[in-house]
Amino acid sequence: MINNLKMTDLQYLKLEFCTLKSDNLVEFHNRKLKEWYYYNSENVTYENGDPIPKGIERFLNTFPNKDGTQKEPVTIDCKTKSGWDISEKDYIEIMIKKYNELANNIKDFHAYLGVKKPFDSYMEFLENRLKELENSPKQPHQFSIPDNVLNELQTIICSNKKPFIESATATPLKWLQNKQNLRVLVTHDKIRGDLSIAEVTKQTPTLFINTNGKPLQLANNDTRQESTDTDLLRQIIMKNTTL
Repeated sequence: MINNLKMTDLQYLKLEFCTLKSDNLVEFHNRKLKEWYYYNSENVTYENGDPIPKGIERFLNTFPNKDGTQKEPVTIDCKTKSGWDISEKDYIEIMIKKYNELANNIKDFHAYLGVKKPFDSYMEFLENRLKELENSPKQPHQFSIPDNVLNELQTIICSNKKPFIESATATPLKWLQNKQNLRVLVTHDKIRGDLSIAEVTKQTPTLFINTNGKPLQLANNDTRQESTDTDLLRQIIMKNTTL
């Protein structure tokens, strides 16, 4: 051990930077970021929809099959178990802290590892990239519907003998009622929060599909009369959300 750091950790750091060159910083960063999303996202699935559970299965999935092919995850949701987004900014802040702690704990570890130049280059890249992200205009966040609301939307039956959604756990959600009621749901203050109606209207097709499996576009001028189902929907939202 060197300065109380296990040799396995030193070997990890050496492998971490051995492929980094001055002309492939962006490529190196994008690969590391993709790996981080892969291991830290709550939901990662294959093309057929099968999930890749966290832990050893995700690690083993990174190895090629016997025939040399490799299964690639198709969907990485970039969210935590609680539904919070994980971002490039999160990754950079975590890695800067991690690398700085190592630098502070190990005397002359750059020279010892023989990776001082690529290490310094990547640290500088991360710090500059973090400044870019912090100074860039804030992007709208993805709106989400609380689980308790989704559960009721799946179980409560409407006047057409169907619930509002087919499954509370599906991604995207299959909407079984008319577009007017979907508009009531996604534009409700307790659902959209600080997002504009224009923004949630833009995001809706990525979260909802119709009964034919097509992305749902909200109608701009739905003139249908509100119904008892609309009242029921508002009650569900009010009962299951907080300020």
